[in-house]
Amino acid sequence: MKSTNVFRMVSVLIGLVCTGVASAQLPPPPPEIARPVGAAGMLKFDEDSFSFGDIWDHKKVTHEFTFTNTGTEPLTITDVKSSCGCTVPSLTKTVYAPGESGKITVIFNPENRSGPQHKVITVTTDSKLTPTVKVAFTAKVSKVLDIKPPVANVGRIFKNEEKGLKVHIIGRTDDFKAWPAEKQPEESKYFHVESVETVETQVDGKPRRETVVRVWVEKGVPVGRHSAGLIIKTNDPRRPELELRCIVTVVGDLQGRPPRFALGRLEPGQDFEQSVHLVNRVADPFKIVSVESTGEVGQLDISYAPVEEGKYDAYEITVHGVAPQENERILGRILVHTDMPEEPTVELPIYGFVNSKKAPVPQTTLKPANKEKMVHPEGKPIRKLIPRKKKDGSGG
Repeated sequence: MKSTNVFRMVSVLIGLVCTGVASAQLPPPPPEIARPVGAAGMLKFDEDSFSFGDIWDHKKVTHEFTFTNTGTEPLTITDVKSSCGCTVPSLTKTVYAPGESGKITVIFNPENRSGPQHKVITVTTDSKLTPTVKVAFTAKVSKVLDIKPPVANVGRIFKNEEKGLKVHIIGRTDDFKAWPAEKQPEESKYFHVESVETVETQVDGKPRRETVVRVWVEKGVPVGRHSAGLIIKTNDPRRPELELRCIVTVVGDLQGRPPRFALGRLEPGQDFEQSVHLVNRVADPFKIVSVESTGEVGQLDISYAPVEEGKYDAYEITVHGVAPQENERILGRILVHTDMPEEPTVELPIYGFVNSKKAPVPQTTLKPANKEKMVHPEGKPIRKLIPRKKKDGSGG
């Protein structure tokens, strides 16, 4: 009987000890994580998309997206942005209490756009439940006027050369017509425009009316690139006036061959040297007064000399420098100042690319093979297994 009681007591003690050990091995409870203010706010829109339907390109359209904070804590809207510069979203306030509603006003400008449009508005909040929410709208834009080509690009011409092109302005009314404004902006002094005709035409199988105008530049336009806008009037009240952009590049007698300093791809810190010949295409002599860099490329050493000794109708201009240490695009200009009254300065572009720095490859050192004798863990000799030969002499 005593032995039985002793056995029971020992069993109880062992159980208590085991229980204590098991309890000691349990990990402590994780600390309570503090929830940020506003984490339980929730942004919900009444609609996540809207269609403006068919609209014209001459007038802005507006829509309001209504939303509510359906969470249990205040909600803060930290950012509202659109996928296109043609769309401007606006908000009257940024903090909304639980249950409070608000509106995001979206203004879409369809000018210079046509066909189906799809734009997205991204709203960012301080909520963990709805950190970002997106809404979108669609529209199908039709042009009041079609302008072909949309820009009157005369192209490249030599100085003292006259050149022009025709532009078609197509309307949508039965009596449509267009004509140049009597007074044009001062900046457009190098461009001229006149009406040619207004005729019936077909666009996508539908009858239309178009006015054809001619844009041209006369002789004597200064060397360089010129851009300006011409004003065209119409009898369509939706677009009573439009600006026709015009571009021309006038090339002088002095030409770079090649037309730029092309450095290609360079390594960081690499020395480079490149040359361009500045040639007078009519072979008249001229002098280079000075040559300078506009500074975008860094420090450059620039030298120049006649291509042929004793002849001054062509010069070799050489630039020398060191590529930057960072991965970047090299883009700048070399200005050549001459004694020619009509071409006192000639611009020669200089461009190239600097490759990224390559990370050093770690060198792996191979350890020599261990030629020591192999030893059995228990100190016993290790025998090399040799295939047993068959009677015919072959292994097996």
